[in-house]
Amino acid sequence: MVELVDDVQRQFDVGNILFSICSDLEITKTQQERAETSYHAVGKWLADGQHPYLKDAEIYPQGSIRLKTTVKPIGNDEFDVDLVCHLPHVPASIPAMEVYRIVGERLAEKETYKKILKSKNRCWKLNYSGNFHLDITPAITDEEEHHTDSIEVPDKEKSCWKDSNPKGYADWFGEYAKFKPKLSIKTVRLIEAKAQIEELPDVSEPTKDWLRKIVQICKRQRDVYYLELPEERKKRAPISIIITTLAAKAYKVVCLSNKEFNSFQDVFEAVIKEMPKHIHIKKVNGEPEFTIPNETTKDENFAEKWNQDNERALEFNRWQQSLLKSLQNIDKEMPVYQLKESLDSIFGDTPVKRYFDADIKNVNQSRNSNTLKISAAVGVGASSGNAVPKNQFYMDGKG
Repeated sequence: MVELVDDVQRQFDVGNILFSICSDLEITKTQQERAETSYHAVGKWLADGQHPYLKDAEIYPQGSIRLKTTVKPIGNDEFDVDLVCHLPHVPASIPAMEVYRIVGERLAEKETYKKILKSKNRCWKLNYSGNFHLDITPAITDEEEHHTDSIEVPDKEKSCWKDSNPKGYADWFGEYAKFKPKLSIKTVRLIEAKAQIEELPDVSEPTKDWLRKIVQICKRQRDVYYLELPEERKKRAPISIIITTLAAKAYKVVCLSNKEFNSFQDVFEAVIKEMPKHIHIKKVNGEPEFTIPNETTKDENFAEKWNQDNERALEFNRWQQSLLKSLQNIDKEMPVYQLKESLDSIFGDTPVKRYFDADIKNVNQSRNSNTLKISAAVGVGASSGNAVPKNQFYMDGKG
């Protein structure tokens, strides 16, 4: 019987499993290149329009593409690419809906775009079926904040301009991602040992953006969690910008604390516990008013819809508790099949199965070449540890 190594080693390896599965959920380089080719073509089409407001139109990414926190949708390869179409020559006095209409009409002038064009509240969606969707949000310069990257975008439901700052937000998030948690000496040594074994440094290092991985896993678990729930709850699921903002603020607090962590899993759990503390709540006429401010604009509130429907706030709490429970269910002593079941609750069955199938294949190849080693997380593996005799066999599951 193989004796498991200590808790720190095992937690470290579980963190690497989380990273490996999460990386598999990112869009591929080919997908990103196709999307970039398409949105540059859209940008040129808009800028070449005859309307004077379209002159020098600039298309640039916002949201998860810009933040590098993309997660593939469950069950298909289609993903959203959120874009800004900045129109630098539109004065602030022009009504939001007029600018929104001008952009939509220009897109519809091209038959290819007209067939796949759909109107949304703040954007025009081009649905490249089977590939990706381009969500194009018209925007003008915020004249009150002209020295920054602040913009104003149309809100069709309210027929007005709303503040936004995608470039500034991405810079803000990037600064928070630079923070590093305080790790135990043993964990630091494990990271250094892993870097020496592998040809290239792994995302196991704190410098490889633990915050971005936390956001990606949060978003994936949200998608899995709501998959089988009623539509009434699905429509109130926490939106990505709220998850991203609260995770970033919580991550900074965790990193600046004096607490010493043994693993990414420990840091992740601390961040999830901390997130609700960054939701500002005050009573207005006896009712709660929620604020999750965008730190890069003067008055954008990401929780604006929570104040129209308080159930959204309750839904956030349900989701946050479900994720926390999923993390806590990953026990350091559980056998492989139970570890897989716990990971299923976060990522869904398909990516987890793909990881373990690849791991089994790797183990078998290593065994054939006499390089199989004891691994902390799943018993055996191909990275480091004590050699396993060639005549033993690797067991996956309950057998």
